[in-house]
Amino acid sequence: MEPAVLLFAAAVSLDLAAAAFAIGSGGIKIPHLSAAVISAEGALFLMLPSLFGDVICDSLNEDVCRMAGKLLLALLGIIMLCKYYLKGKGKDKKYPLCVCIDESEADCADRNRDCFLSFSEAAVLGAGLSADSAVTGLSAGLAGLTRSECFAMLICAFVIGLISIELCSALGRKLSSKLRFNTGYIGGAILLLLAVLM
Repeated sequence: MEPAVLLFAAAVSLDLAAAAFAIGSGGIKIPHLSAAVISAEGALFLMLPSLFGDVICDSLNEDVCRMAGKLLLALLGIIMLCKYYLKGKGKDKKYPLCVCIDESEADCADRNRDCFLSFSEAAVLGAGLSADSAVTGLSAGLAGLTRSECFAMLICAFVIGLISIELCSALGRKLSSKLRFNTGYIGGAILLLLAVLM
């Protein structure tokens, strides 16, 4: 398996980890089914655009596609690195759009305030968290990931995402709700690394 597949999966799973930590630190329980829903959405939002990018590459010049993919990855990496400066603006946005900018706002997912993330609440949260995944997936496809690698990325993203959600949710419940789990810098750095390596 290409290391890039694991790096793509890890990069998008960091947002899920940050959101799960915020939810757990707010005393909200994420049941296993809800965790699976959030992880599956992230993995699908990553894989489907990557297949689309691969189809585009079949009909266009491979070098142009690869360069476009690298530029998209670099741009997304820079945006993720700069998320810290955008977080204040995210407060004015309505849920679930706010979690696209600040994963620490994910505790808003518990809409009925029962300290339990239901299936439907998890589905909405997963969609809000998956905006980065879609752009990352398209970049991966354009940068040259094959169809088999795209499907391998789906499985890796789901497994890594599910483990991240389960672990970080439990960690968040054990630690103070005042702590913030900022992974944007790590995710952005991984995407910039991928832009160079692809």
